[in-house]
Amino acid sequence: IESFAEWNVLKTFTQRTKAFLSVFASYSFNHSRYSGDHKDGNTKGKKVENAPASILRSGISAGYKDILLTWQFSYVDKTYSDANNTEKPTANGQTGLIPSYALSDLSFSWKYNKHFQLKAGINNVFDKNYFTRRAGGYPGPGLLPGDGRTFFVSVGAKF
Repeated sequence: IESFAEWNVLKTFTQRTKAFLSVFASYSFNHSRYSGDHKDGNTKGKKVENAPASILRSGISAGYKDILLTWQFSYVDKTYSDANNTEKPTANGQTGLIPSYALSDLSFSWKYNKHFQLKAGINNVFDKNYFTRRAGGYPGPGLLPGDGRTFFVSVGAKF
């Protein structure tokens, strides 16, 4: 199941055209399990690897005239790295639970005039340590970490 909703709050309550306030959310639910027909009988009814049950992306955007600020929150549920749903990580880190994680991102844009725009942002604002995969081969074996806090700035010109 996948869903998306967005609500422009100010448009609901006022006719202001220069200000903008929107809340949004995207959610997916995945109930993947191995059937009894799978070639390995030990996996019957177990969760499919690398398929988190829930993924949520939500946030709020606020702006005035040519300035926009957006905060986004992302949550990814725990999942398994193997079809046997191994909980405890092996010594080489190839199999085991991949824990859930939550991240926040912040972005800003300013359209200076019809020709120039500035964008900037911070991904993983709180510098959370997390990982998204377990690898058996290159560059592994072991955990593939997610990105730490990163910053970006860009300037655009359109003529």
